[in-house]
Amino acid sequence: MNTSEDSKRIVAPVRMLAAAALTSAAMESVESAASTPCDQSAELFIETGTQLIGHGAIVTIDVGGESGAAPFTFASGTAQADVIAAINSMVQSTGVVAQASEVNPDRVQLQSILPGGDAFVSAQQTSGSDPLIHPSADRGSPVWRLIAHGETGIAGDADCDGMVGTGDLQIVIGHWGACPPALSCPGDVNLSGIVNLEDLLLVINHWG
Repeated sequence: MNTSEDSKRIVAPVRMLAAAALTSAAMESVESAASTPCDQSAELFIETGTQLIGHGAIVTIDVGGESGAAPFTFASGTAQADVIAAINSMVQSTGVVAQASEVNPDRVQLQSILPGGDAFVSAQQTSGSDPLIHPSADRGSPVWRLIAHGETGIAGDADCDGMVGTGDLQIVIGHWGACPPALSCPGDVNLSGIVNLEDLLLVINHWG
């Protein structure tokens, strides 16, 4: 079986049918997607333990994101829950949300609210006896300053496997129609709230 030739036989007639059903303006609108379901938020981590102990009397960390930046100062002995609450109290000013890491409970995850390649999270520690900022939940050496960037998914990649193929085509066809309220909608690759010809053409146009 020639998988490449089989894919071409599937794609060509489907694209012709879909294109015939759309106006030229609509065709242009689906050549690319501003955002995708596979976009990833930026994230980095702060080592806090259950309490900030043994890092000096005062720890100050400037946290920033798409919305701006804000400084946070914590005294020795501050509980992790209070660190998280303080950072989340400024989420509107920074665009960054904090939560305890599911992988490593001794670290706080800082994550950009918005996903995609333009998303970022920055942290700069300006006081404390040793650095507490990490690039991941369970790896990497601590640093004093770090900027993490989000990632943009591939247009048409419904299953987020890094390529566009028959699996994505099947997902779009299998979830055709309006997306259920407040539920995931795997075939909606252009995030419009409905799975239709525009999603189908995004898959076809970015095949491979």
